[in-house]
Amino acid sequence: MKRFLKWVKKSLEQRATKLVLSMKDFFELDEQSYIDVLLRREDMANFIGVATESFIRKLGQFQKRGWIKTKRKKIKILDQEALLRISSGFS
Repeated sequence: MKRFLKWVKKSLEQRATKLVLSMKDFFELDEQSYIDVLLRREDMANFIGVATESFIRKLGQFQKRGWIKTKRKKIKILDQEALLRISSGFS
């Protein structure tokens, strides 16, 4: 339970970066370096406990900052260091 509460206390940005980084650790990369798993944005948002629209907006912000690239349902990490800083609470 304590572990879950720590997760919930994190900001949306921290939870979203942590999710993207975790996906990279758990799933293979395809030939174009996209994370090779097809998850709906709704499922990802539910996993971290936020509204789908909020999660989609956050992914869009990450893309504008040059941290990730999306292609349909796939995500490619472009700046892992930036994501790591955010997920650990440093910006």
